[in-house]
Amino acid sequence: FVTEGKAFTIIHEISDINHPQDTKYVHSTGQASEDGRVLTGTVQDITEQHKAEQAKIESQKLFNNVFENSTISMAVVSLDGRIQQANSTICKTFGYTEDEICQLNYIDLLPADERSGGTGELEIIQNVTLPSYDTERILVCKNGTELYCYINVFVQKNALGISDYIFIQCIDISLRKQAEVKLNQLAFH
Repeated sequence: FVTEGKAFTIIHEISDINHPQDTKYVHSTGQASEDGRVLTGTVQDITEQHKAEQAKIESQKLFNNVFENSTISMAVVSLDGRIQQANSTICKTFGYTEDEICQLNYIDLLPADERSGGTGELEIIQNVTLPSYDTERILVCKNGTELYCYINVFVQKNALGISDYIFIQCIDISLRKQAEVKLNQLAFH
């Protein structure tokens, strides 16, 4: 760059040989004069920015690993109810491929007679003041089977406190509910 007089932008990793754990990252920009004798430019320490970017990458990897490998059904849902991301467990539980379930709206998983009220439910979810809440409700599989589900709903808010998306975790508790009904029948008969 110097001998050709071209402008440059470079990110350097600089380590102190006596303290290799003290690595710094710097962003350099500049240009040499036409004769290559004078170099003008800037050098900026971007170590903290680099660390923050690496922490964000690691955090995203951790989230993706937990999300994809969980035995709990999970979905990321937009504020209008569209399923944006679904783990393999929710796909297996409800009988959809990931592509199929991501074409659905959360309301599509509700029993047919409850779908008209689903939009109002989404508005309530968006405006809830608690960081998360739990509920139990019936959801419908692709093949029409109804599952009684324990659901945890978490609304992710941005720095301004405005809802960004909804994170849903769902556990099929149909067998537990059937057992409760049988126990109640035995107790009162």
